[in-house]
Amino acid sequence: MFGFPKSELKGYKIADEYLEHGLRLGAFVKLSKVIGYIKLMPLSKAVEYGFYKRMNELVKSGEITCYNFQGGEQVFVHQDYKEAFQRVLTSSSNKTKK
Repeated sequence: MFGFPKSELKGYKIADEYLEHGLRLGAFVKLSKVIGYIKLMPLSKAVEYGFYKRMNELVKSGEITCYNFQGGEQVFVHQDYKEAFQRVLTSSSNKTKK
């Protein structure tokens, strides 16, 4: 812990909010967008740590999958929407090949 438990807890809660109000509803969440939001907060490193900690728990549980892309972008996808995400990837990949 960084010694900022309230800030870490805030990051944990942010991850849970993304899970409940985004990922479980089919949203695909870009890590860069979340981190951009977190960096605007006081004690952002502690908040970011709490967010990463919670997301790692969700990935390990199998509920969330994290896709890594060239350039370092990461996207979180709920297990119920992995097939839809794969279709989006395939569709966009086919368009760029043309």
